[in-house]
Amino acid sequence: MKARGFKTYSLELNISYFCLRRGGCPIRDQRLRWDGKGHLRETLCSPIDPETSLPCSINDSSRRYNIYETQLSISVTGIDHWRWTAWAFVDNWFDPEDAVSEYYEGEDGGVQPDPLAAGQVDVNPPERYPREYFLKVFEIRIREVEKEWNYILHVLQQDIQGIGANPLFTSAQSSFESKQGREKIRRLAAWNGDMLKLVGTLLQSLSRTLVAWEVFQKTDIGYFLYDDATGTRRPEQLLPSLRIIEKTFLHLHIIHEEMEQVRWSLEELGKGLARGERNHSTAVQQRTGEHIKLLTWVTIVSSTFVSCNLGHSLANQGD
Repeated sequence: MKARGFKTYSLELNISYFCLRRGGCPIRDQRLRWDGKGHLRETLCSPIDPETSLPCSINDSSRRYNIYETQLSISVTGIDHWRWTAWAFVDNWFDPEDAVSEYYEGEDGGVQPDPLAAGQVDVNPPERYPREYFLKVFEIRIREVEKEWNYILHVLQQDIQGIGANPLFTSAQSSFESKQGREKIRRLAAWNGDMLKLVGTLLQSLSRTLVAWEVFQKTDIGYFLYDDATGTRRPEQLLPSLRIIEKTFLHLHIIHEEMEQVRWSLEELGKGLARGERNHSTAVQQRTGEHIKLLTWVTIVSSTFVSCNLGHSLANQGD
């Protein structure tokens, strides 16, 4: 609210998240940050498949998928329930399918789809209040965000299941016996390390979104629950969107927990590789020690045999 002039209000929402797209060379955001250092949005490349890609053939096009950072912003501002304006921005710089022109082309029977709400409501309803409209757009867009996170989780879980069943992981020690096996283990270890970094970045982004929602629940949610004039609680039937939003964030919490499980699985796979390498090194040391003992024994026997022969020869010469 302004201290002087007309009293105004502003409802704002900003959420950063990631979208996964299959195959092809990664797209890099050519826009720079405000300080000119680094790209505005981040591109996360999937680690090179350790089974299908040889070191000499690794290039950008061999990556199975790419994960792109994006942002959702919603703003509703005005001076009362009847005079207000709304904006929504989805930074789909890597996949410009969600264009405003497509919604206008989809007009049917005089109903104009609302681009801010992903075309799921009419842009000109008989009546609409700013808070309810903000929540409706929030509801529709946050469900799309949930779908993107769920898709990322699904792909990561598939990767872990596929690699985890690899015999190189289940019998890492024996895999070190051959030069080819050691090279595959090295590539698997590199893949595992890259995946841990990727999952860590995704978890940080999702954690920030969940923390922001928790802060909203403790502070600004009352603006949607209570009437300004009377201070009484609004009827539940006027706020169905808020209930759906709460349920969606509950799903995002579950996705976060399952992604933490993905990270734990990667850490365990890495430990399995490390154990296999240590066991192999121990076995090599044991075999080397046995060879040294054998060589020492052979040397002693040979020295004794030579000494005996030399002594016998000297005795014969004396006679």
